[in-house]
Amino acid sequence: MDRIIEVLRDRIGEKRLEHTLSVVEESLILAKKHKAPEEKVKIAALLHDFAKNITLEESIELVNKYNLELDDITKTSTELIHGPLGARMVRDYFNIGDQEILNAITYHTTGKENMTTVEKIVFLADFIEPARNFDGIELIRERALENLDEAILMALDSTISYLINKRSIIHVNTVNARNYLLKNGIGE
Repeated sequence: MDRIIEVLRDRIGEKRLEHTLSVVEESLILAKKHKAPEEKVKIAALLHDFAKNITLEESIELVNKYNLELDDITKTSTELIHGPLGARMVRDYFNIGDQEILNAITYHTTGKENMTTVEKIVFLADFIEPARNFDGIELIRERALENLDEAILMALDSTISYLINKRSIIHVNTVNARNYLLKNGIGE
């Protein structure tokens, strides 16, 4: 684990590393509470922003190098690219083959329908880590300890509202994740 932290310190910088370690801490709290595999959660949380501090130009070069197939929306933003690109880089750099860990990294920004518990925890931990501060965050933090799906629905609603107010594109994975939860009775 120390090796990963040193690689991250060089790769993403001290400030992003602080965020990452907060996400790890939050992830482990949620993993204990919801009986998720702590080691998987820890690895995914630790590596979730591996491709974060890369320019859009560099990201596109790496996407081409790895022959990643990304949709047109994802290709427009480093914020969206860094998940799938990071998962691919982590797979090679650290020889991680666990698909659940790689998916947690891939979808930690957008979410997706039918997430596993590990994927849900990393998504939520990144959203609610202590440095995040916006209206409604405390309620989402509380709900995350009680019910992951309800907390994710709240997080998705918050994200979608934020993106609408900014007149930004909303990734289809985010919409699909929300619809999946609603279709399955969450939020009723």
